[in-house]
Amino acid sequence: MKKNYILISGMILLAILLCIVLLNVLLFGLAIFNSVNAFNGTGSDSTVTDYDGNVYHLVTIGSQVWTRENLRSLHYSDGTVIPNVLSYNNNDSLAGIYGRLYDWNSTMRNSTNQGVQGVCPAGFHVPTDSEWTVLGNYLGGNSIAGGKLKETDTTHWYSPNTGATNSSGFTALGGGEWENGIYQYMKMAGVFWSSTQANTTQAKYRYLQHNSIALGIFTWNKNLAYSVRCIKDNIVNPNLLNGPDDIVFDIKHNRILVSNWAGNNIVAVDSNGTQTVFASGIINCHGLEIFCDTLYASGINSIYCINLNTGYKFRTINVPGANHLGPVTLDTVSLNLYVSDWGSNKIFRVNLVSSSTFVLVNSGIVNTPMGLLIDNNNNRLILLSYGENIPIRSVNMNSGAVSVIKPTSLSNLDAIARDNSGNIYFSSYNLGNVYRIDSGFAGSPVIISSNYSGPSGLGYNRRENQLGITNYDSNKISILDLNSISIKETNNIAETFDLGQNYPNPFNNSTKITFTAYYPGKAILNIYDISGKLVSTLMNRNIIRGKYEILFNADGLSSGIYFYRLVVTGKNSKKEQLTKSMLLIK
Repeated sequence: MKKNYILISGMILLAILLCIVLLNVLLFGLAIFNSVNAFNGTGSDSTVTDYDGNVYHLVTIGSQVWTRENLRSLHYSDGTVIPNVLSYNNNDSLAGIYGRLYDWNSTMRNSTNQGVQGVCPAGFHVPTDSEWTVLGNYLGGNSIAGGKLKETDTTHWYSPNTGATNSSGFTALGGGEWENGIYQYMKMAGVFWSSTQANTTQAKYRYLQHNSIALGIFTWNKNLAYSVRCIKDNIVNPNLLNGPDDIVFDIKHNRILVSNWAGNNIVAVDSNGTQTVFASGIINCHGLEIFCDTLYASGINSIYCINLNTGYKFRTINVPGANHLGPVTLDTVSLNLYVSDWGSNKIFRVNLVSSSTFVLVNSGIVNTPMGLLIDNNNNRLILLSYGENIPIRSVNMNSGAVSVIKPTSLSNLDAIARDNSGNIYFSSYNLGNVYRIDSGFAGSPVIISSNYSGPSGLGYNRRENQLGITNYDSNKISILDLNSISIKETNNIAETFDLGQNYPNPFNNSTKITFTAYYPGKAILNIYDISGKLVSTLMNRNIIRGKYEILFNADGLSSGIYFYRLVVTGKNSKKEQLTKSMLLIK
């Protein structure tokens, strides 16, 4: 009986042990399942610790590495106390769960430069609006990305927590916000700052809701307090452009300089596409002009003289009566700088020797004057402006008299430049086109390139015969190789084919190249790096008449300038070729 009892007891014990083992296996399997379900192709990359000792897990989503928890820091990474940091309802236990809330200036540590470290731990930075966009696009677009970012249960979100799968591993919580002394929306909304400002008082942010699967994009006041997520440095070269307004080629230093109206700074872009802040603290920075070793830049009501070698603002010329200074042009003979003021509808003349200013064109004569270009041969300025059916005008440099050079049916004429041959290029902001017209204005303007998003600045590279174009609305710059433009003024058609500018340009991983063949023949499309080395052959075959679109994938290539060359052997065995440049930024 005792033996049977022992046997039975042993069997029971064995059964219990088996149950424990099976339960552990089940739990382990469930954990694996949940892990796979949570990350769905992403990965976890250890942790990072802030100055206060808070530990944040990392999650890799596509090409980006994000912190998986909201920031809780009370100190910047060097130990300096962060001002205006809040715990929801002044409850530190909630801060331990949802993270703390920060206003934008504290988040940025009073910087206005995109991609700064700000409140983030060393090696991380406050994500730019562009980096948030990359995240949303990777998750299928902003209309559905919110569900893939939210934690799945209703512990930290109110029901129904619509569409929450957390398939990204981002694990967003409904941390709420603070506005004008009121804490609100905990478990209803998760609100996250970007490091991209919209203007001097507002910045861009992302918004998640308990009853939506969308990732919202909004702009609101910097004095509100939101959550912060950090993104790891050196994953993608941060896009520092923020309202790019004008562009110049600094040939001596082999770089491009871009003014940023919303960013209040000037960004330098080197030959590899790497961006750095060249000069900051220029409110509503707009027009740029280079002469000798000085960069002249217009701000809201001043002209800044900046050393090209150091970025040091060694002189500031205030312009009395200015409201919003815009494009500039320089007469290198008289050293008079002319600047449009689209806020007061004036044009000022500023002498760079004496710092004296003079109102050349007073308000009421031209509505919203914009692009200016010196024409010394005719003692005039060539002037563009905003409005409908805007003519190209001239301004006498002595008297300020305004007259019409060329009527057009175009609207919102913005930026202007001249090439080595004297041809004039100008842009229409709302139409998104760049036009060319002969130096004598005898012909009609011809579209040479299109599909830009707010082309507000044009700069000419006299060494490479290139045109730089700013895209104000998409925070990008484009480079147009004028050597490749083949135009018949009557019909804008090349004899054998047209080669379009790649789009987008600059591009991150892939871009589309288009061309139109007007006759059948053989086409070879090659990609070369900046040294002339062949990188890829995208096409080598016979073609028929029609339009072709080819996708170029730059996986495995580093950032920099590349060239694409199309060689077509067409009618009567005549061989033609065009080459254009493009900029890869990773």
